[in-house]
Amino acid sequence: MGLYGKRSNKEKKDSSKAFIWGGMLFVVVGLLLIGFSVFYITTYDRVDGVVDVRKTGGRNRKVAYVTYEYNGELYEDKGLSYFNAFTMKDGKECAVYIKAEESEEPKTTYFAISILSILMGILLIKAYYMQKCERDRL
Repeated sequence: MGLYGKRSNKEKKDSSKAFIWGGMLFVVVGLLLIGFSVFYITTYDRVDGVVDVRKTGGRNRKVAYVTYEYNGELYEDKGLSYFNAFTMKDGKECAVYIKAEESEEPKTTYFAISILSILMGILLIKAYYMQKCERDRL
């Protein structure tokens, strides 16, 4: 830190690089989640299930369970690895993806969270370039 609490140009450049690295990380994570979703859609069997949302713990944490039928067998209250509060409502049907060998482990797609992650990454990258342009102008 410079004299009288002012930051030097080098310190400003170093701190603004966090925006670009954070933005790239968000974009990469979003793209990986889209890749997982596409993998589930193309290689797993799609089944419609009924969602059961339950509150657990003292912090109002919600967990989603799904009941579905696959190959003539009923699977009840199987935990989902991902819960989207915007689209998965209690008692509503949702698509789950089942692998024949692992029929008790339903998967869901990650499109909502992946799009949000990519948008956050784009905003961070844009903030970096806006700071860079402002700094270059001075």
